[in-house]
Amino acid sequence: MAGGLGRKGAQKVIIFETDGIPNTTATATLNTSGTYSYYQIRYNMNKPTTSEYPTTTTPGDADSAVTTQIQTLITQLQTTYGTARNPFRLYTIGFGPVFSGTDASSALTVLQDMQYWAGTQSSGSTALPSSQIITGRARQWRRT
Repeated sequence: MAGGLGRKGAQKVIIFETDGIPNTTATATLNTSGTYSYYQIRYNMNKPTTSEYPTTTTPGDADSAVTTQIQTLITQLQTTYGTARNPFRLYTIGFGPVFSGTDASSALTVLQDMQYWAGTQSSGSTALPSSQIITGRARQWRRT
């Protein structure tokens, strides 16, 4: 089974990495098989409209329909995987030019909100630690 489910009773942590601003909603059916629940995902990022699962729409960067869907998913993860003793945690990492360009504020706001909704930080206005924002010039690598 891809990804594994983690040890029973262990605290569940997701590290969400992105190089952009969320701009697409997705709708898929939650499938349940015994004690396992999952979404069938076969997403074609080059042609989203040809994806078999899920059904997608593209309302725009950080659109409220997109962020509402993200918040709903995070709430579902908290409910399913969090306990009072071992709360669910989500940490975000933003990398690439969008996080130092003209859209940086919008991109960072979404990531900060995600951590807030997950209970990882106490406020959506709390800035992400600099270790979670990776920007800079691309390096040239050469094979030796």
